[in-house]
Amino acid sequence: ANGTVVSCSRTEHPELFAALPHSYGTLGYVLSASLQAVPAERDVLVTVREHPSIKEAVDDMSVAMQEPSVDFVDGLIFGQDRGMSITASMVPSPSRRAAVVLPDDGRFVDILQKKLEERPAGQRDVSFVMSTFDYLYRWDCDIFWSTRRVDVLGKPDVRQFLGRAFLRSKILWHFGRRARDAKEFVSRLVWQLVGERGADVGFRPPTERIIQDLGVRLDQVPSFAKGLEQHGELPFWMCPVRVVAGEQPLFPLPDVEHIMDVACFGAVPCGGLEDLYHNKGIDRWLAEFDGQKAFYSDVTFSREYLYQKYAGAKYDQLKAQLDPEGVLPHLFDKVLVTEPEEGE
Repeated sequence: ANGTVVSCSRTEHPELFAALPHSYGTLGYVLSASLQAVPAERDVLVTVREHPSIKEAVDDMSVAMQEPSVDFVDGLIFGQDRGMSITASMVPSPSRRAAVVLPDDGRFVDILQKKLEERPAGQRDVSFVMSTFDYLYRWDCDIFWSTRRVDVLGKPDVRQFLGRAFLRSKILWHFGRRARDAKEFVSRLVWQLVGERGADVGFRPPTERIIQDLGVRLDQVPSFAKGLEQHGELPFWMCPVRVVAGEQPLFPLPDVEHIMDVACFGAVPCGGLEDLYHNKGIDRWLAEFDGQKAFYSDVTFSREYLYQKYAGAKYDQLKAQLDPEGVLPHLFDKVLVTEPEEGE
């Protein structure tokens, strides 16, 4: 962190190379990178299957992960009695099935629901074709399903007019954050003045933003999701992550083949509750499962917990070696938004 440009790889400065993914810009900045590419086709065949339980959805995803013809796997949780597994396979030539086009055809989560509703009676799954580009873009164009709070952004004519130039997370986040801040300012003011009576005149209670990516073992997903419902907003996204031993020393992972990223996005009522009440509850619940979390989320763990869980001693060693003058902030100083009070 002294301005020196360093090249690193698995063979050149391997410790820095391994530590970078979870250092969040506290050991240095990546100026350029070489990425591994994989062969791709123009289109993908997407298959959606509905399940009567989270466990069955996870089990189906586990089977798909072992299938060589499947290129992408993720899923959704709508509650304890409803889950979705989603797979996509690259196809070498256009299919005769009608294609889905984004963002014109709607939010991807709504498209999935519509396709399931239109399937023949007794059929468990449904398939459709879309471009590989659109598939990779599928969650970005609405920040997953965040635009559901703005009805007009679901209208086909509006989506066609705005197109990909506007309907993407980089743009939506900028405008959405400003709109949310203004709305929350008014909601909190009304709540402080008249309390719950504000709802009688059309004001919603203040909300707490939830943006969390949480990793647990596959067998833990059903019970973890059940507790997560107390603090998060359904649906939850599921994305399996392959574990490679020793790849990320600052983000130790369990000795299993895969973990499941259970992601929770939205806003939940917080009127009358302490600041970050729900985010703190999520962190406490995750700790009970000895799970992992991405630090771009709100982090409310104790410093001691972070030090033990996320290889604090190893990080300090690298920090002293790579940034001895402390030009960049310490990782835990950068990511902690608050620390638990004594007794919490």
